[in-house]
Amino acid sequence: MNRTHDEVLVGYTGPDPGLQFFKEDVVTEVRYRNLFDMMVDIIICAMMVSGHQNIPMIVTEARWRQCH
Repeated sequence: MNRTHDEVLVGYTGPDPGLQFFKEDVVTEVRYRNLFDMMVDIIICAMMVSGHQNIPMIVTEARWRQCH
């Protein structure tokens, strides 16, 4: 997010590349087109800063059970 506000637009939370939502990192000027990409980048950067850049990261999917 950025330092001025923390609202997340619904279109930003999904992986739809057709939508033109993005958040720009004020330091690196990287534009994140969805929340997932931003969160993965944050984790990778934190691992690098703490000296764990050689540990592979695996991303999987978990689905919620349907409520009846």
